[in-house]
Amino acid sequence: GEGKRLVVIDGVGYPSVGSIVGCSSAEIALACRAPVLIVGKSGVGDAIDSFNLCAAFFERRGIPVVGAIFNKLAHTGLYSRDKCAEYVARYFAQVRQSQHAYGFIPTNDALAALGEEETCGFSFSHPNPQNLVIRVLPMDDAETAAVANVRDLFREYVDVGAVVADIQAALPAVERALMRDSTMNLITA
Repeated sequence: GEGKRLVVIDGVGYPSVGSIVGCSSAEIALACRAPVLIVGKSGVGDAIDSFNLCAAFFERRGIPVVGAIFNKLAHTGLYSRDKCAEYVARYFAQVRQSQHAYGFIPTNDALAALGEEETCGFSFSHPNPQNLVIRVLPMDDAETAAVANVRDLFREYVDVGAVVADIQAALPAVERALMRDSTMNLITA
């Protein structure tokens, strides 16, 4: 990531995944000096409740959560993208004023078709047990199309400029959290 304006670090599942071995997403965020952007669920109540639960895990460690992008929203119906966006954005404006709902991405048939497979792992071979080297293979046509699809969805439905600006603004808070974490480790050692 050296020399890049932004590096995306993709978490796995809920923020506490890996806690049993002392390596949750919060520890990763601290180690990488990274503010957090949560990719949230669809809907209204579950989307907000899940955001609050996930954000609390990071916030307890002093790691700034800049907000969320909500994913896989229906195109039509009671829980359509437009209706959910209205209520979730209203919640953020009233209750989570220092955080933002940066976007609401609708379901996408092409990406949903890939959902049965682990799309995140397509380009990687399994580690070789002798030397534990992970080989990164070139993306195939399906992977390239999926990346282009995600890019297009972000361009249309996410305020990427605001995400980048808010993440940059949150960097000093991550440094403070890292200092507190280091101090606590010294005190308890």
